[in-house]
Amino acid sequence: MLEPTDASKSAFAAQNTETLEALRREIDWRKQHDQSRSYLGRAADGVVGLFTNKSEKSSQEIADLYREAQKAQASGNQESLNKIAQEASAKIKADREAVASRDEIDGYATGFVKTATLFMRGRLGLAGTVAAYALDQMNPNDDLKTQSLDGLLGASKGALLKSAFKTLGEADLGIAARGVSFGFTSRALDLGLTRNTYTDPTTGQFSLARGLSKTLDGSLPDRRALVSDMVVLWAAHGLFGGANGFAGGAVERSPLSSTVLTGTTFGLSSGAYHEIARQQEAGEAFDLSKVLKKAAIQGTIDTLAAVPGGMQARAMEAGRLAQLDMARRPAREFMVTDGADALSSFQPGNLDAAALLRVREVLGRAADGKPQLDGEKKLFVQHLEKGDSSLQPAAQQADLIACCNPETLSELARQRHLFPTGEGPVWLQKSATGDRLLLSQG
Repeated sequence: MLEPTDASKSAFAAQNTETLEALRREIDWRKQHDQSRSYLGRAADGVVGLFTNKSEKSSQEIADLYREAQKAQASGNQESLNKIAQEASAKIKADREAVASRDEIDGYATGFVKTATLFMRGRLGLAGTVAAYALDQMNPNDDLKTQSLDGLLGASKGALLKSAFKTLGEADLGIAARGVSFGFTSRALDLGLTRNTYTDPTTGQFSLARGLSKTLDGSLPDRRALVSDMVVLWAAHGLFGGANGFAGGAVERSPLSSTVLTGTTFGLSSGAYHEIARQQEAGEAFDLSKVLKKAAIQGTIDTLAAVPGGMQARAMEAGRLAQLDMARRPAREFMVTDGADALSSFQPGNLDAAALLRVREVLGRAADGKPQLDGEKKLFVQHLEKGDSSLQPAAQQADLIACCNPETLSELARQRHLFPTGEGPVWLQKSATGDRLLLSQG
C-alpha cells in the first residue's frame, strides 16, 4: 500500500483550506447581501418568498456543505473532502444565480409599489409615494442618523418625482413623450438624491464633486441609452398614435387609457436604460436582446402598476363631469322616499321652513316612459332669505342641499348644493301627494 507523500498531503490541505474558505466567503456574502436590503426590499422579499424558496434553499445547501467540510477535515476524511471540493464550485455558482434571480424579482416588486403610488392622485398618492421611496432607501441595519438621512433623501425624491409627474401630466405632450420625459427625470432624481452617489468608494468619505459628476453622467445617458430612449419614443408614438387614431381619439381622451399607457412608456424607457447601465457596470458586451427583454418586462409591470391610478383618474373625471352637468341643469327632479310630510311647512310667509328628506333623483326616462332613478340620498331643503347663510344643523346630515342664494353659503356647503354655481332664488314645486319634487334655479 502506497502512503501519501508530504507534498501530496500539503496539496490536499491547501485544497481543503481553499474549499472551506470559498464556502465561508459565500456564507458571509449572503449575510451581507441580505442585510443590505431596505425596509421596502425586505417586505417585497417576504412576499416573493411565499412563491419561491429557491434562494433560501441554495443558501441552506451552502451552509450544510460548509458544516460537512468542517467535519470531514476534523476527522481527516480525505475522500469526503474531495467530493465536497467538487461540489462547492457548482453550489456557489447556483447560489449566486438564485440570488440574482431573486433580486430581479424583488426589484420588480418594489418598482411596482413605487410606480403604483406615483400614478395615484391626491393626498393618498403623495403620501404613498413619499413613504415608498423613503422606505426603499432606508436600511434597518444602519444607525439612526444614517437611516434618517436616507429617509429624508428618499422622501424628497418621492415628493419631487410626484411633482414632476404632475407637471409633465399637465404639459402639452403626447403619451409617448410624457413617458420618456418622466423616465429621464426619474433617473436624474434617483442618482442625485441617493447617499451612495456622493460616497467615495475608496475612502468612504463624502464627495460632492463626485456625486454631482455621477448624477450628471447618469442623467445625460450615453449614445446607446439615448438611442434606446429614441427607439422607445418612436415605437410608443407609433403604437399609441395608431391606436388613438383607430379609436377616434378615445385613447387620448380617456383618463384610464392615457394613464396606463404613460406607465407603459415609462416602463419601457426605464427598463431599457437600467439594463444598458447594468451591462456597462458589469463590463459586458452590449446585448440588444437583453435590453429589449428587460424593457418589455418593465413596461408590462409598470402598465399594471398604473392601472389603479388610471381607475382613480377615471373616477375623478367622471365625478367632475357629473358635477358640471348637475351645475348646468336648470332643474332637478326627485322621488321622495321618506319625509314627504315635512314639505307641508313650505307655505308662503313661513320663513323657518326646513325638511330633511330621503330622495332618489330622476336621471331620465326609459323607452317605456318609466323614470330612471339614482341611488337614495339625503336632501335638506330650507327657506333661506337673501343675505342669510345660516343653515340649520340638520343640513350636516345631508348629501344634498337645496336653498335660495347658494352663493352665500360656505365652500363646503356650496359643494353639496344642487346648483353649486348658481345664484339667487331656487324654486320648489311638489306633487299633490308630496312624493315628487322639482327644484329649479332662476
